Amino acid sequence: MSLSNSARLEKMITEESRKFYFVAFRILGDQDMAMDAFQNSCVNALRSVDKFRGDSSLSTWFYTILINSCRKQLSVWNRLGRIFSHTDLEQFSSSEEDDGEDAEKLKLVMDEVGRLSSRQKEAMILRYSEGLSIRDISIVMGCSEGTVKSHINRGVTAVRTRLFPDSEESVDMAARACDAKLH
Repeated sequence: MSLSNSARLEKMITEESRKFYFVAFRILGDQDMAMDAFQNSCVNALRSVDKFRGDSSLSTWFYTILINSCRKQLSVWNRLGRIFSHTDLEQFSSSEEDDGEDAEKLKLVMDEVGRLSSRQKEAMILRYSEGLSIRDISIVMGCSEGTVKSHINRGVTAVRTRLFPDSEESVDMAARACDAKLH
């Protein structure tokens, strides 16, 4: 027997709540704001699950709601004059798995990701941290696949230029650091 969309959504949120929260946290840079955005996303998704048409996966649909909730949080804070600060990512690194040098490299990369435009940051987090396809990211962000590729390319280039100005391998290093450490 297949589950209803509502039951599938509840199951997905329960099983992947930590992952969704961390996406919001990496975008917003604040634990309380991230929790508010995540909780608002859950409520909004559960209220509107009957409108889910199945054009994309349920998780892609939820990411869209989550990203929109994060954008709303940022616009509220920006209107109040709050300046976005860099993300404190040390809690994402496991001291058992990382030596101090790897954790420091990750922090440097993620500090630079935090300085990107909101669209570049969203695209990079969804791609390198969450592993979403370009197509799914375009659905979540409400733009074309070419625009997503451009946001990712410009974001990676900016991080590379700031951190590794003399290195040819810097794009791969930045992408690997995001991918390996943020799951």
